[in-house]
Amino acid sequence: MALARSSASCAVNATREKVWALISRPDQLKAWVPNHDFWIGEVPATFALGVTVRAQTTIASIIHELDLTVTECLPFERLELSGIGLTGNHFTYSISLAEARNSPTVVTLETCYTGAARNGTDYSKIMPIVADEMNRSAKLLAAQFPAGGHRDHRPPATLTPAPRVLPEDDDQVGRTIMSTTTTVHSRL
Repeated sequence: MALARSSASCAVNATREKVWALISRPDQLKAWVPNHDFWIGEVPATFALGVTVRAQTTIASIIHELDLTVTECLPFERLELSGIGLTGNHFTYSISLAEARNSPTVVTLETCYTGAARNGTDYSKIMPIVADEMNRSAKLLAAQFPAGGHRDHRPPATLTPAPRVLPEDDDQVGRTIMSTTTTVHSRL
């Protein structure tokens, strides 16, 4: 059971293939994950199942080294990294891609902490920081695919007036489309 979970989703102006090309390359992580400082040691050109990498991150002004293992790698669908976090607790960080009605790709970022809390961890204090980082990452990821250009999934513009767009069909590219959700379970 997850002790704490936080997620954020955003729509991006690109196909799943283009988004995957960005998120599956470790050398591109710094462009959209604000707390990633740099990689330490050998880093593959792309993430692959079972690969372990070492990263330096800065979270809440604390510099930390993390060993991350790719525990799931489904091209164009899902990438999951797993490791031991800053507090000594096991976590997973996943990136899921899905098709959307008004945008070619909806990206969901999720951090999940599992196992017994260690070192006096108080998830109710940590998770607001995690939620903020998730939102920042979602916004930076969407910004990698600017909304001003032509979208690959739509036909070229015509002279025929477009039908009225209802609010529920509003184009959400570049905006967080779901509130960040954070869940903390305590065991008494």
